[in-house]
Amino acid sequence: MHMCPDTALQLLQAILPDTLPSAEQRAHYALLLTRAHDKNYLPHTSDSLILTAVRHYNHTGNTPKQALSHYYLGSVYRDMNKLPAALEAYHKAMDYAKACADERLMGRVYNGMAYIYQQQSMLLKADSLYADAETIAAKVNDSLTLANVLIRRAMYQISLGKEHYSDASTKLLRAYSMAKQLHNLQVQGSAAITLSMLYTRMKQPEKAMHYARQNYHLPQIDSTSMARAALLLGEAHYKLCSYDSAVHYLKQCLLVTDNNILRSACMRLSDVAKAQNDFETALMWEERRARYEIAYAKSGEIVQIVSDKRKTSSGLWLFFFILVVGLISLFCYFRFFYKKTPLPQDVTDSINLDVDITSFLAAHNEKAYIHKMERILDYHKSYADYEEHLSVEDFNALTYDVNQYFDGFIELLKKQYPSLTKSDIHFYILFLMGYSDIEVGILTERDRSSVYRRRKRINVKMQHLCNMHAT
Repeated sequence: MHMCPDTALQLLQAILPDTLPSAEQRAHYALLLTRAHDKNYLPHTSDSLILTAVRHYNHTGNTPKQALSHYYLGSVYRDMNKLPAALEAYHKAMDYAKACADERLMGRVYNGMAYIYQQQSMLLKADSLYADAETIAAKVNDSLTLANVLIRRAMYQISLGKEHYSDASTKLLRAYSMAKQLHNLQVQGSAAITLSMLYTRMKQPEKAMHYARQNYHLPQIDSTSMARAALLLGEAHYKLCSYDSAVHYLKQCLLVTDNNILRSACMRLSDVAKAQNDFETALMWEERRARYEIAYAKSGEIVQIVSDKRKTSSGLWLFFFILVVGLISLFCYFRFFYKKTPLPQDVTDSINLDVDITSFLAAHNEKAYIHKMERILDYHKSYADYEEHLSVEDFNALTYDVNQYFDGFIELLKKQYPSLTKSDIHFYILFLMGYSDIEVGILTERDRSSVYRRRKRINVKMQHLCNMHAT
């Protein structure tokens, strides 16, 4: 299974479990099939299969199999986003692995537990567990786990700031080399993507381009992964001002139906056109991006829209759709052809404060939440997805620092506008920091239309006209 996981999966799927004569064989089959799915990087969607193995081995008391089945139960719950259940399964797997002295499995469990803590933004705890996993994986020569851990630890180092970029690069290059030797395309791609993003941060666009290209030429598991690879490579070409090549790769993203990828690609295609002073084309791409946003807001989920020939069954909806696109076109026209207006002075004048957000950002540019915001935006531009999320603690820290830096600004804001909720203030700070509606939507994981509605509600509560960078 280690050398040919895809073949192993095909062979196992050809077996009918009901034909297996004993409970032991059915449990072993369930464990092997779950493992094959994991080795092929197929997301688990149900725990029914692996629970067959867990229950049987708990009944028979087979400690090594208990350890293994609980480890994969944790992996299943991880994919199902049942993080507390995943952590509980991993803890049980660790107890069983220690009981039978299975160090290789202990390293993998540490890796799994660390990922759960990382998803919950407990980065220090996660890195500590990754360090344990790295030590054990190196000791037992588990190269695959070691490569995965190196990538995760490098991502944590990137979050700590520029002074850790060099160490992160060393870890990623080592992980990339190991994955290449193992012929593990998934880990190799993960390392290449992270290297490309890191070198973009390090202002080394040629190296960023190199690893984006390496990832692009790796076999991808599906068309969506291929589109994400094209999006990353298009972004790298954009950073190098290779606009024709950027357009070539970004247009490849338009062949999929993933709404996040589509709107990210259209946004960057619009930026390319603006850089070339082709405002007509820029407006066209902005309209298409807006179309995906409208569909997303309308359905409440990802909606499939193929090219410009989307069919509708309702003449009324078609009229409404054209009307909305027309209004957005007018908005985008003013966006591209008129200068942005500054933040209204009466927001701060009304409470006798002079808010110089530029100085705040300069003074706090090494804060963890600032780096996290940058990583989230960078990752979303490259993958149209999320690797990490802003937590309540992140917003609380940001709010506290703004309040302290501007001598009680937030407290005075609450006093002046008591109807503002805590969430309103979080949004207000993001607008104040100069993030666009699109970027605020990414950071808060909301679609652009809901961000726009939130901005309008804040304006009504503060009773002044809005010019909070609606771009």
